Amino acid sequence: MNKPTLILIGGSGFIGRHLAADFHQRGWRILMVSRDPNRARDSLGSQYEYINSLKHLYPSIEIDLLINL
Repeated sequence: MNKPTLILIGGSGFIGRHLAADFHQRGWRILMVSRDPNRARDSLGSQYEYINSLKHLYPSIEIDLLINL
């Protein structure tokens, strides 16, 4: 069974960091949308996936929840 997937827009901020960590701890796959994915990865770690736009999502990715901060 696949992990549920969370798309988190604005996840590198204070609230987003805590949300991402909580969902990740509960077994969710986290896709962070960031204007600067490399900087976000450097700041938040490699446990999440990073993209710079929703248009970079593959059609095969099933999204269970999207949070826009």
